[in-house]
Amino acid sequence: MDWQAFWLTLRLGVLVAGVLLLLGLPLAYWITYTRWRWKFLIEAVVALPIVLPPTVLGFYLLIILGPRGLPGRMWQALTGRSLAFSFGGLLIGSILYSLPGVTRTVSIDIYDKVQALDYAGANQTALVLLVISFLLLTLVYGLNRRRWAAWPWR
Repeated sequence: MDWQAFWLTLRLGVLVAGVLLLLGLPLAYWITYTRWRWKFLIEAVVALPIVLPPTVLGFYLLIILGPRGLPGRMWQALTGRSLAFSFGGLLIGSILYSLPGVTRTVSIDIYDKVQALDYAGANQTALVLLVISFLLLTLVYGLNRRRWAAWPWR
């Protein structure tokens, strides 16, 4: 049996979850507590993958990450490889597609607990998320040390 698809999916899931914890949680916290006047613009950009159909989002990502898009050109100039149709492009697409779910869910949960003056519940949520973050970072660090040659960007 060929396990390549299984390991690719597992690696993608672990990396996307790690990046979403490191990027989505601070973004959700900022969205919840900021009083910035133009906060709605950031919320709209983060929520854009919810509004766009997945095929349209994928098409736009192919254009942007391809050799004619600015990020794709910069990546190709730095590494010599195309970002489109690679593991890095798949990782970026998965992160962008999943980011609204993480930020909206966490920011609504924190906001609801703080509004209800349930500071113990808000602290418990933060503690659980912190423990998950540290466990995930430890897991990624351990996998990185053992399987450095198997990572696609090396």
